[in-house]
Amino acid sequence: MGVPGSVPATVRRRLVTLLIDGVAALVLGGGLLVGGLAGQWRPDGTLGPPTAVTLVGAVVLLLFAITQWALLGTTGRTVGGLLTSQRVVDQDSAGPIGLRRALLRCLVVLLSCVVPVLGPVLLVSSSAWDPRRRRRAWHDRIAGTVVLDLVVGLDPRTARSGAVAATTAGLLTTPEERRLLRPARAALPGRAAEPAGQPAPSPAQPGERTPPLPAAFCLTFRVPVRAGTTEYPEFPTSFMLFLTT
Repeated sequence: MGVPGSVPATVRRRLVTLLIDGVAALVLGGGLLVGGLAGQWRPDGTLGPPTAVTLVGAVVLLLFAITQWALLGTTGRTVGGLLTSQRVVDQDSAGPIGLRRALLRCLVVLLSCVVPVLGPVLLVSSSAWDPRRRRRAWHDRIAGTVVLDLVVGLDPRTARSGAVAATTAGLLTTPEERRLLRPARAALPGRAAEPAGQPAPSPAQPGERTPPLPAAFCLTFRVPVRAGTTEYPEFPTSFMLFLTT
């Protein structure tokens, strides 16, 4: 996925994004274009000359399509993607897909509109049949992209590194993992690096109170196996609360 912690968007959330983009296109020019074409329709089944409403609707819809294309190629987000917190990225590097692949992706979506409503819905729903289980729809496989859900997963554009991103998401659960992460945290802007050659702190002696961890503390919950017994098995995971120091 490019960045550990990224999560592909589900079919349901992608359908919501498709609906928002469709409504936005209808409001921003699409409605005027359809209304203008309906007004040009003659009883003999031919179209009359374009009216001002038709021309305005076509121009506004074209500007909206260009904006959507530019946003998708540079930021990976359309109007629907902004509202649903989804981003289209390269399937390997998790970087921007560029204008060329964004255009290819948009053309496939436009081609699916030959069958109104059902075509785009079937296209987006094809992400459920990805053989690599990355929820890539047909236009994603053609363009080499994947759609990420930024609500439940990490955003590759804001994740500084895999280790620091894991800290933000609370994925590090052992003291050893946190110890290995300290050099990465010290390299963040605004954090002074520890002086080289500084001796490691001595281990706590018996009876000596251990100071709290500077970056996080852990709460381990223990529940008896049976009521009225004193058997308390340790759970394999702990709930971690990370604090910025």
